[in-house]
Amino acid sequence: MAVFLCRLLYSDGSVKYRLLPEEEFTRALTMRDPILLSYWRLPSWLVGMKDVVASLSVGRVKTEELIDFAKGMSVMLRAGVPLIYALEDYTEMTSNRLLVKALEDVLERVRAGESLSEAIARHPNVFPQVFYRVIRIGEETGNLEGAFKDIADHLTRVHNLKTSIKRALMYPSFVLVATFGALVFWLVFVLPKIVKLFREMHVSLPTITVVVMTFSDFFQENYPYIFGLFVLLVVSVVVAKKKSRRFAYALDWLLLRLPIVRLVINNFQLAFIAEYMRLLILAGANIDVTLELVAQGVGNMVYREAMFRIKEKVVMGESLSGAFREEGIFPRFFVRMIRSGEESGMLDEQLAFAAAAYYDKLQDVTEKMGKMIEPVVLVIVGGLFAVIMVSLFGPVYDLISKISM
Repeated sequence: MAVFLCRLLYSDGSVKYRLLPEEEFTRALTMRDPILLSYWRLPSWLVGMKDVVASLSVGRVKTEELIDFAKGMSVMLRAGVPLIYALEDYTEMTSNRLLVKALEDVLERVRAGESLSEAIARHPNVFPQVFYRVIRIGEETGNLEGAFKDIADHLTRVHNLKTSIKRALMYPSFVLVATFGALVFWLVFVLPKIVKLFREMHVSLPTITVVVMTFSDFFQENYPYIFGLFVLLVVSVVVAKKKSRRFAYALDWLLLRLPIVRLVINNFQLAFIAEYMRLLILAGANIDVTLELVAQGVGNMVYREAMFRIKEKVVMGESLSGAFREEGIFPRFFVRMIRSGEESGMLDEQLAFAAAAYYDKLQDVTEKMGKMIEPVVLVIVGGLFAVIMVSLFGPVYDLISKISM
């Protein structure tokens, strides 16, 4: 698609440069505000570079900033501030350059007659899809301030869930990193000097000491390659997960089989699915649209594929609770809440109850995660250093015994 660099004159006398795709450029030729003064068609290679740069900008707007934006817009709209003025005020208040640039473009498009949801949808690298969908429904129902409030509440809950998980993983991660660093220090700096002393004194070494010394020698000679291989492995896994759907599914399936990890993932995904479904249903989305959007928003591939299959079954006429039950990965409590919501006509309330229940479970798991992981970490750390200590003190004890004799 062709892209044009356009010089535009606005009604307030300001002149700005904007990049317009071919469809918008054609529309701009007949517009009176802004007036197209001049334009240049960008070469295709430059357009491709622009797309690459835009893709690198993903993730630079923090969730907290999006929550603040949604809350701010909800408050201003509820107070009766016109949409244009609310966007202008928030654009001036925020400090994130990427968000400011996106809001400036959204503001210009809304001034030109484009709907807010369509303008926001043009910045998927800044605004999650939930913004477009819920705001669009809010525009149709005339409850735009309520839509922004729902978005803020949803993003806040998801952010709190992720923050709880990260906080719970900080302690075991710190212990593992510190242990690995201490182990590398022993293998690279301490052991070589002690081993050299043993060899010079012709001390008879036990098997465990020989094994540790061999490993130490191997690590010293090849640690750049070992480190490079580790980095290559991590990069390969990340790239493979992005490029291969099958690999991503297999990796997520494996994570769901790990004893402690699966508790976190299952409760997080169930809370997210229930909360997201509640938000979309409350906003007025059809059930097939709701299931499609939830499937796209789920991070774990096992749950994502399950949600797509549920959507297909529901479209074919099967009940929502029956489709969830057939997947086998959703607990009875979750299916029971959906069935109760179907029968009572209050699905959004039952989903809110389910989301709160799984949120509480996740909070409980994350609070206890450190205590659950601590024995495993201590066994691994203690085992490693026990092997090193035994391998060192054995020869030292023999050496002292010979000297005392």
